Amino acid sequence: GKKIELKIPLPGEFQVYNTVLAFSLLHSSQLFSEEELQEAIKHLKPIEGRFEIIYRKDFTVIVDYAHTPKALKKLLQSIKKIKKEGRLIVIFGAGGNRDRSKRPLMGKYAEELADIVVLTSDNPRREDPYQIIRDILKGIKNPSKILIEVDRKKAIEKVLKDIAKKGDLVVIAGKGHEDYQEIKGIKYPFKDKEVVLNEILLS
Repeated sequence: GKKIELKIPLPGEFQVYNTVLAFSLLHSSQLFSEEELQEAIKHLKPIEGRFEIIYRKDFTVIVDYAHTPKALKKLLQSIKKIKKEGRLIVIFGAGGNRDRSKRPLMGKYAEELADIVVLTSDNPRREDPYQIIRDILKGIKNPSKILIEVDRKKAIEKVLKDIAKKGDLVVIAGKGHEDYQEIKGIKYPFKDKEVVLNEILLS
């Protein structure tokens, strides 16, 4: 019956759930006091590629690993709860040689929750990236809010240079911490975060 206040410095509703669960488990272990845990939580740092805020000035850029329909839906829902102005722009693709039935669902949730949807490549692996995008499009009813750029680097650069405006929030989903992109069986060095930082520095 006791109320305990936790100040969690991590954005996103799922971060709150995860932190409260961790607090509960550690508190019940009786290895740490309530005060020790409260203080430790104040200093939590985000995990790379998990709701990671890369840039925040005129607009905000978040990189996240969400690469399933459920994860993408929860990510965008969490953002809509905290976004106060501007548009929500999401850039994502779907992994090749994986469950194709998930792709239309990702398109459906992105269309429902974002203002602008940019479809691109994730890790196409040995699949045709255009076919992956066609599968995603099957879940979309209103193509007017959809942009397509199969080259992931170009897609990110285009959004940051030409589309994102003051107050907007850009979400780059699907790869998170990954430092490669797998195309036709070859893993090429690639990191969403680095593309964002390079583009910001050059602009």
